[in-house]
Amino acid sequence: MGLIQIDRQGNLAIVTMTRPEKLNALNQEMLDELERAIIALKVDS
Repeated sequence: MGLIQIDRQGNLAIVTMTRPEKLNALNQEMLDELERAIIALKVDS
């Protein structure tokens, strides 16, 4: 995942958008990565 970073700290997951040059504006690529991140976290919980 290039535009989304996931940091896990125990039972907490921090999802960070990493597209500062576009002020983290959502585009289709970021939405797709965010969806995959959420699914991965749900499966892992």
